[in-house]
Amino acid sequence: MPKFLSIYNRWGYKDKLFFWLAIIGLIFGAFSFWQKNNLSQKVTDSPGSINTINQVGDNTVIDNTVIVDNLDRNLTPDQKSILKNTLKGSIEDVIFISKIFDPEAKKYADQLAEVFSSAGWNVVAPIHQDLLDDFNGKINIFMTSSTTKNTIIYNLSVPAFDQSGITYDSKVPRDGSFGGGLRENTLYIEVGSK
Repeated sequence: MPKFLSIYNRWGYKDKLFFWLAIIGLIFGAFSFWQKNNLSQKVTDSPGSINTINQVGDNTVIDNTVIVDNLDRNLTPDQKSILKNTLKGSIEDVIFISKIFDPEAKKYADQLAEVFSSAGWNVVAPIHQDLLDDFNGKINIFMTSSTTKNTIIYNLSVPAFDQSGITYDSKVPRDGSFGGGLRENTLYIEVGSK
């Protein structure tokens, strides 16, 4: 009798059970590794593959159109120009708040703040990074107090986003959705996760 079988026969019930569970686990692990490699090879070799545009990850294909979900939001030069020209001349206060623990939202808020600053707005620094809410990839714009002057400021900023193709909501923030209090006569722009 082979030495392994003599050792195996001396094992108790629990030892044998553990042995066979380990063997089955190794088989499933090897199978899933093989399946993963086999699947990525098929994607790489297919002609309209997501990999042909150098994107790997959470991309979606609808009607043969690749929708790239994992790219950061960035303002295009055209968007920057439209925003700057539309917002030009205001010297009002604007505060940017980005999603907590989200470097992509912070980067996008930095880009927006830079454009507002170059258009003459008073960007209150630093950008707050404590927003708890999200807006399905949009930004949220709201103004504190509702004087005629503030309505004009708000009506100046909203068309700038419309003209530049930046999607937004305009909702009053939920209590506790970010830290600190609200400043009067200030435009707020919240940047949630993508």
